[in-house]
Amino acid sequence: MDSGRRPGAISVGLVHRILTEQENTRALARSRHCSTETIRRRCRLACEHLVQTTILPTLPPAWDQPLAIIVDGLQCRFDNEPWVFYNMAVKPAGISIGFFLEPVLIPGREEYRHWCQALATIPDWIRERVRALVSDGLPGFKRIAATNGWVLQRCHRHLDVFLWGCSSPYRKHRLSGGKLREVIIKAVREIRTTPDRRRVDELREVLLDCSRQPELAVRVRGIVRRLLHDLVLFRTYLDYPELTLPTTTNAVESRNSLLRNILRCVNNPSAALLRVRAYTRQHPTITCNGHENPQHF
Repeated sequence: MDSGRRPGAISVGLVHRILTEQENTRALARSRHCSTETIRRRCRLACEHLVQTTILPTLPPAWDQPLAIIVDGLQCRFDNEPWVFYNMAVKPAGISIGFFLEPVLIPGREEYRHWCQALATIPDWIRERVRALVSDGLPGFKRIAATNGWVLQRCHRHLDVFLWGCSSPYRKHRLSGGKLREVIIKAVREIRTTPDRRRVDELREVLLDCSRQPELAVRVRGIVRRLLHDLVLFRTYLDYPELTLPTTTNAVESRNSLLRNILRCVNNPSAALLRVRAYTRQHPTITCNGHENPQHF
């Protein structure tokens, strides 16, 4: 009887230890009394087996709720050239779980045409149920949403980063202007969340007046004006409550933070893509709260 290792029997636990627990391959080799190259080869074979035998997303095809697709790009470099992982997750209305789609790796910088390539990989049975797109402020997303007939929800956290230079508006030293600063912080928080249309109009005038003040930094002035121009995109979740849209891309961004650690010792794009695809299959879902659970204040 053949006692050799079957491809399908290759330890998936080894993948978990290397990708999820981030154990050192040299230490694993010593503990298993084999070479580092053997450990890497076994990990590669196990990753390939996972990718070949598991289809993303793990969302049941019979699930008939409308979907929102949440997107975020992870920038990396191989041979000193820029590459981007285009990571996407779909969130069904009414539940707080995001289901990851197949990650896509494309050379070059993050841009509209590459997002079109990535989104084109979405299975038809998923695409036909997508009703909304949740994204950062990349200009091309407006065009993508319009082309596909999706509503667009802009990420609140990205706005905070642009305004304050960090993820929290409470880092007040990032804005100059004393009382003006306090007015902007309060108005931005409220204008994105209040259901009162009359109050929205009042806050719009407040922010417009702030943007005219000479003591306000030019950069912040421009951001406030762009917020007012695209205000409806920050309030989509209020206009379409039945979709239970998240107001940030935090779910996918948090996954990208984990992927950075996985990729730090990988030096070529094919190996990186294999590892990311295998990791996504081991962790195919993520908690993805709707706007009822504040994620940014």
